[in-house]
Amino acid sequence: MIARDWVGETCFIIGGGPSVATQPIDLLRGRRVIVINSSFERAPWADILIFHDDRWWKEYKDAVLATFAGEIFTTWAVSHPRVKRLRNCRPHRRLKNSPLMLSADPSAIPMRRTTVSGALNIACLKGASRIVTLGLDGKPGPNGERNHYQVPYPNKWGHRPNTWERHQADVAPLVPQIEALDVRVVNASPGSAWTLWPIVSLEDVLAG
Repeated sequence: MIARDWVGETCFIIGGGPSVATQPIDLLRGRRVIVINSSFERAPWADILIFHDDRWWKEYKDAVLATFAGEIFTTWAVSHPRVKRLRNCRPHRRLKNSPLMLSADPSAIPMRRTTVSGALNIACLKGASRIVTLGLDGKPGPNGERNHYQVPYPNKWGHRPNTWERHQADVAPLVPQIEALDVRVVNASPGSAWTLWPIVSLEDVLAG
């Protein structure tokens, strides 16, 4: 279950894009932070880690359990006392073209092609009034990097064609649903190819 204990606060979601390596992530200490997958390496002090791949968990669970003290959420059937399993409320696989729907149920989140959708829903369920995303680049870095991780994930399991476009397509239906909750979302990923929210400077966000 997700507790509604961030009411009116700003939540920062750290994704996997290579621009995260250029950001002053340590300035987010003490703020509400959700990390996705291996982003926990950049912010092991974050409040929440969310993952949506059992292969990832099998490979990184030892590092997570040794260095990450926050809550851990997934929709996979992972058996560990620190991992909290949520129901995946995405449309049935036979309805693959049906849009994701934001969940109001604190035990469920929608996830299909990207964990970003689940992270956004958790922030909304926690009661955040503003969400600032980082690492939503939607394209390679200047040297062809696909992520900011020290270990080359997800490259070792392949990179599907049009992955970034598919990610945006998954999240797009959630945009008006989040707006209807009076939650403002901005994208603090420099040079991002994502077009769903205004692009802002993290420094400006923190100074505001």
